[in-house]
Amino acid sequence: MATKLSVINQALVLIGETPISSMAQPVGTIIETVYDTVKETLLSEHRWRFAVKKTNLSAAPGSPLNEWKNHFTLPTDMLLLIRTYPNSDYEIFQNKLATNEQSVAIDYVYDPSEPKYPEYFVKALATQLAADIALAVTNDKSLAQLMEQKAMRFLMTAQHKDSQGRPSTPIQSRPYIDVRG
Repeated sequence: MATKLSVINQALVLIGETPISSMAQPVGTIIETVYDTVKETLLSEHRWRFAVKKTNLSAAPGSPLNEWKNHFTLPTDMLLLIRTYPNSDYEIFQNKLATNEQSVAIDYVYDPSEPKYPEYFVKALATQLAADIALAVTNDKSLAQLMEQKAMRFLMTAQHKDSQGRPSTPIQSRPYIDVRG
């Protein structure tokens, strides 16, 4: 089970540094400044199956501007909107989703917190964190470049593993085949 400190320590070990026991240590302060940004960026770059929630949206008070008939309040923990039900046109303004639908449900990515992360995501997060802090902590450009390459590799592997949680949806529309009869 991962914790914020265990992910940070994995990142430190990857760049050849000694693990820390608390965030109060000098290197902990450096890492804590970028940790949440790196984590939220990784979570919002992919439709991670372990981090998906489904919910019905509540109507927002008032009426939306412009061409939309209705608007709904988005969840405060949403990092990335995946899709709406029914599948329809919409726009997001601040924390509201504007649409012409009477009711809307959504799938979205959120942060389920470190203990719920699968191991492949922990490894990708630790490696990306190592890449982002390598230069600041070690002042070694070649190490920073190496960690960036490793981070991309681990991210691709994690995305592949995570995508196995949902099978591909076949294309339903076949206009060229249907025309032949």
